[in-house]
Amino acid sequence: MKPTAILFDLDGTVLDTYDAIAVSMRHASEAVLGKTLPDSVLLAQVGQPLVTQVEAFSDDPKVREDFLAFYRKENEAGLCDKSKPFVGMKDLIVSLKNSGYQVGVVTSKRHQLAEDSLRYYGIYKHLDCLIALEESVNHKPHPEPLIVATKTLGVMLESCVYVGDSPFDMQAAHAAGIRGIGVTWGKFFGREILEGESPLEIVDTPAELEEALARLG
Repeated sequence: MKPTAILFDLDGTVLDTYDAIAVSMRHASEAVLGKTLPDSVLLAQVGQPLVTQVEAFSDDPKVREDFLAFYRKENEAGLCDKSKPFVGMKDLIVSLKNSGYQVGVVTSKRHQLAEDSLRYYGIYKHLDCLIALEESVNHKPHPEPLIVATKTLGVMLESCVYVGDSPFDMQAAHAAGIRGIGVTWGKFFGREILEGESPLEIVDTPAELEEALARLG
């Protein structure tokens, strides 16, 4: 079926937030946990809600709370200036809209943070929906956020494509019955991790993504 709606993950897909997230995670690890955890541990759950990510670092609820507070204070300070859209992504979103597709972003980030960043870079006005943390009870890899997006847009699940950089994006797409395309430019996860989730395609550049979407009709 020719897709009528293209949904995008945010961090690592539309926006390059790798350094902003990695640096804040490292500093929180040092300040709250008193040790430096490797990036392979700190960033392994990126793509899920932050509360879920922090569960991997400590069993102590107070430590988790302190970690969250430290991370958010550092990460959210000047966040828009510490991140940027990947080259070609804004143009692709505009092109898809002009071609008649509905376009949305589905993220595990809090709504206001996601909206602020998307507005800052002039992307928000081109979106038909933004489904963020508050819009669903369950979160990726659960399919609920994607299902909420399709209901918001008034389209069928099988007429959508979800584009993301994490295994959790692909797992959510599979669970929802939506075609998933993996992208490698986010730097959080390698190609081999995405291959393990059997996406429809894996692409290395926004130009390749545009070609992959065009092949779907």
